[in-house]
Amino acid sequence: MGPYAVPETVTKLNSPQMQDSLGLASTIIYDVAMDGTIYTYKKTKGLDERILKYSFKQVHRKKALEVEAFLKYYGSDDIRLVTHDDQVWKVKVLTDPFSFTPSGRKYIDSGGVSREGVDFNLEFQGVRIS
Repeated sequence: MGPYAVPETVTKLNSPQMQDSLGLASTIIYDVAMDGTIYTYKKTKGLDERILKYSFKQVHRKKALEVEAFLKYYGSDDIRLVTHDDQVWKVKVLTDPFSFTPSGRKYIDSGGVSREGVDFNLEFQGVRIS
């Protein structure tokens, strides 16, 4: 991930372990007429716009703090997102506020030290560039 216009800062994450979903960016609107009739509308933001959802499990706490700082500074800007399958997207962050929770499971890091990871979710809305 990096700011879209000029990527001054880049944050790299491993592939999501549990969930990777892609859906249309649409909203369901419910209205009630004066006579009590219920109307339902589906408002699609654009045929090219999509919602991208990612779940990350057992991430090192320092990496989660790095993502939190990145979202604090660039979360309101357009972000260039390169997915784990090399798709390039121009997105906005929908995850607000960003939070992570201890995973409750231990893992062994590259130095052989037992550490507890954290879990977090990220959600974006945007268009695929390539």
